[in-house]
Amino acid sequence: MTRHLISCRLSALTLLSTFTLLSANAIGAAKSFEGVTCEANIPSVLIGRQMPNERIVTTEARHKNIGLKHMGADGVEKDGDPWTLVFWQICGREHLLLQRRGVVKDALASPLPPGSPPAQIASCTVDGASLTGTAVAFVALDDKKWPKPVEHAWLINDQKVSFSKLQGKKIVCTQ
Repeated sequence: MTRHLISCRLSALTLLSTFTLLSANAIGAAKSFEGVTCEANIPSVLIGRQMPNERIVTTEARHKNIGLKHMGADGVEKDGDPWTLVFWQICGREHLLLQRRGVVKDALASPLPPGSPPAQIASCTVDGASLTGTAVAFVALDDKKWPKPVEHAWLINDQKVSFSKLQGKKIVCTQ
């Protein structure tokens, strides 16, 4: 009986230690833009993070080291489950974050060099076929009227809340 009691106590102690360690890791998990550096793959780092529900100027001030600047946001409600597309400038480059309930589900860095025009929400056709859904288009020069051909565009998947790069010979988008 004594060996069984000792074995049970050791098992309970091991289980408690494991639970405590896992809880500490969960509590200490990086949030928002904490630990983001300009050398990192910023979209990969941000996916899965909880974004703060605070004033934008507070978030920007806390992360001056990465030149954080809010550039706008658009929200879409699909089947009663809204998601938000948030535009941030991080380390001098535009980044788009797809969020649902404050958690980053997908992220995308502008494929264009810093200083290029910002991304545009658009409707697009690929090789003459119209696409349903919301797209994001990156245009190198903003001197041409819409609709216009684009090299870089992504479609937003409402169900998965993710970006899918548009592929084709001719991608034409309109605002």
